[in-house]
Amino acid sequence: MKVKHSLVGLTMALSGAAFSSPVFATSYSYDVDVQFNFNSMISVTLTSADIQILDLAPGTSSDSNIVDISISTNSAAGYNLSATAGWADNATTNMTHTNGTNTFTSIATNASLASLTTDNTWGYSFSDTKDGNDEYIWGNFSGLPLYTATAKELKNTNVPASDIVGFKINAKASTAQPAGDYTNKINFIAVANVPPRSIEDVMSSTQGITRDVITGHYKMQDMTTSICNLVEDTENTTILTDTRDGTNYHVGKLGDDRCWLLDNLALDPLASGVSITTANTNASTEAITNFLQGSASQLHNGWSTNAVAVEGNTSVYDSPRYNAASKDITRADFVNPTDPLTEADDWKYGIYYNYCAASIGTYCYAGGSGLDKPNTAIDAEYDICPSGWRMPTGTDWDWDDWEAPADPINDEYVILYRSDAYRGISGGETILRKALRFPLAGYFENGSARMQNDQAAYIWSSSYTRNGEMMIFQWDLEMWFNSYKRNQGNSVRCIAKTGTEPAPSN
Repeated sequence: MKVKHSLVGLTMALSGAAFSSPVFATSYSYDVDVQFNFNSMISVTLTSADIQILDLAPGTSSDSNIVDISISTNSAAGYNLSATAGWADNATTNMTHTNGTNTFTSIATNASLASLTTDNTWGYSFSDTKDGNDEYIWGNFSGLPLYTATAKELKNTNVPASDIVGFKINAKASTAQPAGDYTNKINFIAVANVPPRSIEDVMSSTQGITRDVITGHYKMQDMTTSICNLVEDTENTTILTDTRDGTNYHVGKLGDDRCWLLDNLALDPLASGVSITTANTNASTEAITNFLQGSASQLHNGWSTNAVAVEGNTSVYDSPRYNAASKDITRADFVNPTDPLTEADDWKYGIYYNYCAASIGTYCYAGGSGLDKPNTAIDAEYDICPSGWRMPTGTDWDWDDWEAPADPINDEYVILYRSDAYRGISGGETILRKALRFPLAGYFENGSARMQNDQAAYIWSSSYTRNGEMMIFQWDLEMWFNSYKRNQGNSVRCIAKTGTEPAPSN
């Protein structure tokens, strides 16, 4: 990144004993600081070495001449142009007389004045547009912050650009203001913007992280809190590889400032060569042992009608079960043609896991009463997600909590939906559905898939809830807990672990 700081020195001279025609003369200096980074370059030039205010009569205001500022950058993220006033030997935003006492005071940095109305004040106006006669269309006058404060943004672009913009000042003098020179500096700061870093960008610059030798992508199991914290790009996805079976997944940082697995999990624990260990799975040694020691016949792709009981048969909670028959079915095979998100043909169902399998055996039911939960309400401590990731949290909440919760919300899907990036903006729900890559996967029960290409995405959360699993409806992202059972098969999405994990919901 190449950065230029342009310092424009202003000397305002008031002359004439009768103060009939004060003149603002200007001295000019130009200082450039250059730094290279990411091969982004920026150049700044000013067309005038003088800023002058002529024929300023007492009790009136007048503009200076116009300074054209030319900015050019090849940065993919554009540039930012800002300004401050003052310098180390003159720590003020005012134009100060050579006697050190009298001043033209800068108007407020947040001012927006069509004209200056207060005596002995000055302000600037900026323009980046012209009319049909090639004349600048000026904005209102405002003030500049001190050089030690945050600079006042004049223009910001997000694409490579080559622009010419206009800058001028205006001052209003009283009849009693002493004649003489009034001086200060205006500092223009032009910076080539750096594109926001994606997960892959951060991983590529993190020492000790290497790509998967087969897929060529970085690994999901290398995700850390520090990596996610450094990611800035919430618009684009990154492909990471699950080292357990070599499956590639879309991942990304979304508007809630969390990193998400954007596809449904598709890990088949009995597939040839799949290895589930504490090094690559979000589970303890004991949990993995118990999971794998569960009846191997229960862990199968067929998940027959006999293996999945009807509602009321509580024995279905005691073993991990899953169905992988639709693991590789893509969204394009079943999507509603009127759906706005049909352009992606690689959004897959993934695998349906009952809750015992999704929680890798830590939340299974071995008898007792109740159709929709074990007799002990606990959160799943472990799950089938890759190490460094976990199932999102859910909460036991009332319907009204979705829009206006009375208490802080711990449900990470609710937090995501209610983030500023999606909620309350035009098309926000569609943007979020696209970001989450929701396939209409429905759920699996009684030997068959239900509601595929129909209504909803049924997805497990890690938290115990009063009625069952969390489910996201495709059309409006509502979340229901109704009476759906933990015996059925749902999809699994994972979220990167954070430095401070959410408190249990129970």
